[in-house]
Amino acid sequence: ELLAADVFASDGRGRPRAGALQIATALDWLAGERAGIVNISIAGPPNAVLEVAVQRTTARGIPIIAAAGNNGADAGPAYPAAYAGVLAATAVDSSGSIYAKANRGGYVAFAAPGVDLWTVGPGGAVRGSGTSYAAAFLTAVAAQNIPDGGTTAARLAAALSVDARDLGAPGKDPVFGWGLVRARGGCRD
Repeated sequence: ELLAADVFASDGRGRPRAGALQIATALDWLAGERAGIVNISIAGPPNAVLEVAVQRTTARGIPIIAAAGNNGADAGPAYPAAYAGVLAATAVDSSGSIYAKANRGGYVAFAAPGVDLWTVGPGGAVRGSGTSYAAAFLTAVAAQNIPDGGTTAARLAAALSVDARDLGAPGKDPVFGWGLVRARGGCRD
């Protein structure tokens, strides 16, 4: 079962914006619906309301996967991806190279496809790139590893790292995390 929470509203200029309160409300709703895992393909600055909502959700055994951010190698951490207990996804292309605009940092947990992907847009099929695409992919793979009753991000990371393909420095690194996440039993490379 897939649950979707729309956290976006217009900023008055026709651009969608999501605020911490909307995301926190969505996390409470998803927890109440007993979601097994949550994907947040949004990245922004730290926020106390968002941090508390993330802590409350992960304390209930619901792992959160979030986009690492698209502000480049020299950018600071993006949130909620950089909060404790969240698995941050970065984007790589089909050859395993890092997305040029992807944030870097010790909070990056895994890499996943996220460069020049076909997706559905308002006018039909369009190509897109970003860590949000990688977060969705990581969430789908991670969902296969959630036991009944929930888990923690640390346990989930340990399970996913076994099959991950190391792309950077040996072990976990600030560019690729544990490496390219791979689904068990298919979608290997």
